[in-house]
Amino acid sequence: MDFLRIYNIKNYQKIRIGDKKDGGYVVLDGFNYDCFISCGVGDNVSFEIDFLNKYNIPNFCFDGTVEKLPVDNQKINFIKKNIGFNENEENLLNISDNYKNIFLKMDIEKAEYDWILNTNNLKNYKQIVIEFHQPFKEDIEKRISAIKKLSQTHYFYHIHANNCCGTRKYKGFTVPNIFEISMIRKGKFKVLPNQELFPTILDYPNVEGREEIKLEGYPYQW
Repeated sequence: MDFLRIYNIKNYQKIRIGDKKDGGYVVLDGFNYDCFISCGVGDNVSFEIDFLNKYNIPNFCFDGTVEKLPVDNQKINFIKKNIGFNENEENLLNISDNYKNIFLKMDIEKAEYDWILNTNNLKNYKQIVIEFHQPFKEDIEKRISAIKKLSQTHYFYHIHANNCCGTRKYKGFTVPNIFEISMIRKGKFKVLPNQELFPTILDYPNVEGREEIKLEGYPYQW
């Protein structure tokens, strides 16, 4: 389970961007970006609005499942496309080739695995927040290989279990069925083993009124 190990990135503060419910994410503050890409906006653009109020940079926000954004916002560049490598889908390669310090937010309902495995420039993404769906339930080898690929280029520094769908055991470890991971591109950071318990004070339930899932022990703390 080393591929799911959570690190403590010294000298950088975590903050929450977006709603204090589903749609908000924990990120590391103190970095600059040259592009923002959001994949899967649905009916909640609180993260996109807060992020673009903080960073006035080029942006591309994709979702082929909705006709328009739930609110009018001139800062958001919305494109009605799903993420993937099929015809009429967006694979992000042309965009990411033109930027070197991208912030990526991704929640695309299991399509994340194919995208990760087929993209070839993960190092252009400075920081990523992504929701993983059912990696330990089906297509396990493929889905874990995608997470492992990300762990080779990025440090995972925060994890939050989506309380919608419970947990399961995988090789003796308790793992959430759906979870959000925040990660930073590997570089000249001082990194330490994480001792913080999850959820933290920055986390909020995805399903309001339902108890949060606690993540304790290795690989979350080590």
